[in-house]
Amino acid sequence: MLAQQLNANKVQFTTPLAHFYPRFKPAPQLTVAHALHMTSGLSTKATLPGKTDQAVLAANSRQLTYQPKNFGKFQYTPVNYVLLAGISEKLTHRSYRQLFTSTYIKPLGLKQTRFAATLGHTPLAAQGYYAKDYHQKQLTVAKPNLDLIRGELGTGQVFMSVLDLYHAEQALVNGKITGASRDLLYVKKRCLQWWLLREAAVLPSQWYWLWL
Repeated sequence: MLAQQLNANKVQFTTPLAHFYPRFKPAPQLTVAHALHMTSGLSTKATLPGKTDQAVLAANSRQLTYQPKNFGKFQYTPVNYVLLAGISEKLTHRSYRQLFTSTYIKPLGLKQTRFAATLGHTPLAAQGYYAKDYHQKQLTVAKPNLDLIRGELGTGQVFMSVLDLYHAEQALVNGKITGASRDLLYVKKRCLQWWLLREAAVLPSQWYWLWL
């Protein structure tokens, strides 16, 4: 979805996050590319829930922290994609769900894709598990509330069957979804199953493996 905004020249990899989130004005070095590749140094202690997308964005913007020592280094932190989802919403004036539906579900004809908040605790939804410690023999079923699920904005709100996931990832790789910006994101190597996620606007000499 962000790739479509890149293709429309509404945003660039080098666009500072401060352009969309004023609180980042003291850190103009933080760009869209840093958030995309999770090298921003931004993090939160946990997923922050909210009843609406705007509530989730506001909660994360208030509580995230910037760690300069991690700037430019890959660190998986979902808040990066929460911020990117917010940018897509700002640019299109549409909700993340509307954007996902018009980008993936309808064009690709996905029949077994649902937003987690619409499934609840039904047998249709895959169950997550966790262990309190390494010695726990019986895993505990995770039952996140709806606000917590909505808090995974742009990063963990969608359930897909294996077949729908295949079609979605295939469309990402072949350019059907990413369009002209595809070549800025991926570089194909000899092994057809491996692709490189490009750090084009951040660290031109470095690459990250992306398994698709």
